Amino acid sequence: MRKQIIQLAAVWALALLAMLLFVVPALAVGGPGDPEPGTVAGITSYSADSRIVTGSITTVNSASRRTNVWHSADVFLVVDVGANAAVTVTPQLSWNNSDWVNAQYGWITTTTPQESVYRFVVSADGNDYIRLPLAGEYLRFSITYTGPVTSTIGVTLRND
Repeated sequence: MRKQIIQLAAVWALALLAMLLFVVPALAVGGPGDPEPGTVAGITSYSADSRIVTGSITTVNSASRRTNVWHSADVFLVVDVGANAAVTVTPQLSWNNSDWVNAQYGWITTTTPQESVYRFVVSADGNDYIRLPLAGEYLRFSITYTGPVTSTIGVTLRND
């Protein structure tokens, strides 16, 4: 009986040692609380700008928002455009909340790099959407109105 107890204790000791060597380090590196790639780990939404413009050409900048802990922004535009009117919305990014650049994306065709700016250009009533990868620490929108326009910009920030 004593021999069986010693053997059982040895088996449990080996099992505990194996757990300490293999299971605990695996949990420290990628534990069960870590999200799978592509999983949304955090989300928040806000209204970036909402206004009614009745005059001719007007360009304004929305208030900026610190986005340094977010990976991407889903940007929604809802517009009601009057006769001969249009609205152009350009997302802008900044590292210091002072110097702003238009959010850009690029690709290579054959050997020539191409760049384009994320932008909404709307001349009819409706809704539109873009997914914007974030860079820097701040996000705002440059908005140009031509004629009577009612618009709302809604933003959902995501960690994924």
